[in-house]
Amino acid sequence: LNLTAKEFLVLHTLCRNVGKIYSKNELIQTIWGFSLENETNVVEATMNNLRRKLEHEGSIAQIKNTRFVGYWIEI
Repeated sequence: LNLTAKEFLVLHTLCRNVGKIYSKNELIQTIWGFSLENETNVVEATMNNLRRKLEHEGSIAQIKNTRFVGYWIEI
């Protein structure tokens, strides 16, 4: 996969604990290094890019999310 540095870090974080749910704020703090003080769509945009790239490569891994809960990966 041709991933940006942030996309790689998000995917790596999700894959470290398959099935673990990461909140948007957890991901922002872990990957981008700041807390969620302002509304931002950086996580959503990154997840959409990752999903598109995984699908394009025919990966069976899927990034799932539940609104207001968080994101996880299923393999």
